[in-house]
Amino acid sequence: LKSVDLVLIICPVEAFELAALNDTLNIVEMSQTPSVIIINRLHPRSNSSSALEILNEAGVEICPHILRERMIHKRALWNGETSMEQEIDSPASKEVYLIWEWVKGVING
Repeated sequence: LKSVDLVLIICPVEAFELAALNDTLNIVEMSQTPSVIIINRLHPRSNSSSALEILNEAGVEICPHILRERMIHKRALWNGETSMEQEIDSPASKEVYLIWEWVKGVING
């Protein structure tokens, strides 16, 4: 972890993953490497503010863009592709693009 510029902690907002988050955050904190949380697989009809509220307690910067759970991700996985390769203009692809642009901004300061 000490050799990277930024640790991306990809976190679904589900009980099992949230229980493991503290251990992950402790390891990252020991490395003294900057980190951010990206919310993953949020149900399309779930309220993102609730997910953000839960994760705000972690004390780590959270990406304002959320990757929602969508069928295109499953279809793309079966084909060995990404959602952007499947449908460049899909909502899922737009979410990935926004997250990537945000991460680049964090890295470049």
